[in-house]
Amino acid sequence: MVKVTRVYASLPLTGPVAGLGREVLRGAELALEAANEAAVELVALDSFGDDREERAIVNARRAVEDVKSLAYLGDFHSSQVMETAPLLGEAAIVRAARTTSDRDSILGRYSIDADGNTTTTAYGRLAVVGGQLVWDRARD
Repeated sequence: MVKVTRVYASLPLTGPVAGLGREVLRGAELALEAANEAAVELVALDSFGDDREERAIVNARRAVEDVKSLAYLGDFHSSQVMETAPLLGEAAIVRAARTTSDRDSILGRYSIDADGNTTTTAYGRLAVVGGQLVWDRARD
């Protein structure tokens, strides 16, 4: 029996930046194809809307409530990342988030304390360097 796990992708799949969201989603699809990982289901969720932070929270809750959830790809905008970080961090779901302030993405666990300070436990970074996807494992 094959154990199926899910990776959730919360990205803008409609609206003015849908093209960028679909590019990120396609990258995830290609990565799963290249890994020949049939036991991983990619669940795409649209996070576009005037209420994009609320939509991202709903998407993150869906991932948190799914016992087969392995990881979360997203969110797309920094404001969404800040809103969903406590939910995903508390559930210890690994997250890969595209950042708007840097050219790479931290893969790890995010949390926010009562004062609003963000803490990241990084497992590593993903970046595109010279057209190649590079994984840089976090050092202890």
